[in-house]
Parts: sequence; C-alpha cells; structure tokens
Amino acid sequence: AGDDPLGTFAARYSSAEHCAHPEHGCAVAALGSEVARTEGPVRSTYTERIAGYIDEVDALLAGAGVEADHPEARREEAVARYAMLVGGLILARAVDDPALRDELLATIGERAAER
Repeated sequence: AGDDPLGTFAARYSSAEHCAHPEHGCAVAALGSEVARTEGPVRSTYTERIAGYIDEVDALLAGAGVEADHPEARREEAVARYAMLVGGLILARAVDDPALRDELLATIGERAAER
C-alpha cells in the first residue's frame, strides 16, 4: 500500500491498533463528544483540525484520481469519507463485541480506500 496513499491512510485509521489506543490516535474521534460541550478556543482549534483533516482526505482523493474533473464532488466525498472513518472508529471503540468491532473497522477501511 506504499504506492497508494489513500489506501495507506484508510488502513492506518481503521486498524485494530488505532482502535485499541485512543490515547495515541485521532483526537477528533477520541474527544468529539467532549468538545461538543465546549465553546471558545478549544472548539475553534478542534474545528480547524477537522477542516484540515478533510483537506488532507480531499488531497488523497485527488491524488487517487477520484472525481478529478469535479472538485466540488470530490470535496463532498472527502467530507463523507472522513466522517465515516471518525464515526466508524467511535462505534468500533464503543462496542463490546469483537466481531462487530472488526466488521466496523474492515468496512470503514475498505470504503474509505475506494477509488
């Protein structure tokens, strides 16, 4: 997957290791419900990070040739894929059924990596 940055990103984000260690992973997934109850600089910084991550996913999609002729559609796809990854990771961390956790992680990883 070294020659597939989109696939590498999706695999890393949806990995069992990332799921098992929120303290070393994505702060967006780990802190979302807490930040939603705040105002001020914490929430502003969180918002900026989310926007930056969406920009990164958009760039990965562009590099993979997804919606190359339609940047608005690609941006929408980047928002959807990033939201799916974050939401799926939150759900995978919350469930106590290992099979469901694995299914969630596999599905979000595969879908986020699609070209």
